[in-house]
Amino acid sequence: MKTAACRAHAALAARLLDGAAGSASAWAPLSLLGRFLIESDIRAIRAGHPALAGGEACAVRLYRGGGDVVWELWGGRERER
Repeated sequence: MKTAACRAHAALAARLLDGAAGSASAWAPLSLLGRFLIESDIRAIRAGHPALAGGEACAVRLYRGGGDVVWELWGGRERER
């Protein structure tokens, strides 16, 4: 989970820095991913959801909720940080 988030952050940062996304709002997902990586207890998240330990393919969605970064397992429960 952390590896995937780090890779997504790096790829998005590279695209933004190369000028592929010109609007200021394009930087919001980068900020959201950064906050998730810094503020989330990824070990605890993985411990509570074995699917996120890397053994199987799954999707996670991040969004802002009440000033926090919220994640949800694709079609599953959500947790707020």
